[in-house]
Amino acid sequence: METIITPTRWNLNNLQSGLDLDKFKKHMSSIKEKLIDIEMSSKSNTLYENELVTLSEVIKQIESAESFYYCLTTENIDPSFLTSLNASISALKSQVRYIISNLQESLGNMSEKEFVDWSNSINHESFISELLKDGARASSEEKIISSFVRETLSCLENIYTQLNNNLKVKVDLDNGENEIPFVEANNLAMSHPEPSKRHLVFKALNHTLETQANVFASIYNQMVGLRLNENRLKNVDYLNESLKLNGISESTLKAM
Repeated sequence: METIITPTRWNLNNLQSGLDLDKFKKHMSSIKEKLIDIEMSSKSNTLYENELVTLSEVIKQIESAESFYYCLTTENIDPSFLTSLNASISALKSQVRYIISNLQESLGNMSEKEFVDWSNSINHESFISELLKDGARASSEEKIISSFVRETLSCLENIYTQLNNNLKVKVDLDNGENEIPFVEANNLAMSHPEPSKRHLVFKALNHTLETQANVFASIYNQMVGLRLNENRLKNVDYLNESLKLNGISESTLKAM
């Protein structure tokens, strides 16, 4: 009898709530409740120490949840749950961006003295500095543009994820042709112990993706178009955000 070696996998029991998805959903709900409270405060008041500390913790929790989501995509999880989870994470990230925009606008309306007094009341200077980098005086118009673009991008990302999760790959692994989920096919193509089977699944995977190439290309082009139009309206270079996220300057990039 042929022995199939199971590929090495992450032990998700040590991450988040493990594979107890109900517990993980409750964790996500608690994050949302915290953000709702902070958002309400940001609409009418400038955020201070307690709210900012909570916001910092929530951002870390969202980043951790997003990493855990990517781990879950390699497991045999219901695609509809993964789509719902990804949508929830995107919504939380949009909510954080909205809160930060409110804070930036509030600070932009302060006098210099008010801004200095506010800064002096905050102990977590490094977090505040990063939070407000290049945006402490963001205008209301810029806030509206960014909010619209982020929400639209989030919707497009959700559509992409849902289409991806719903793909079925036809492949014959010596037991007749079967349809398997995209996630499972991707895992087999990367880690099946037999090279010939990896090659077979990889070809089937590419064929399936080619049949949906126009749809995915359309989504991708809309994403790129949105970002380029946002940069044009704000009169900023399209590389600015990437440079900021990678912590390098334009001069450093040119030198490289």
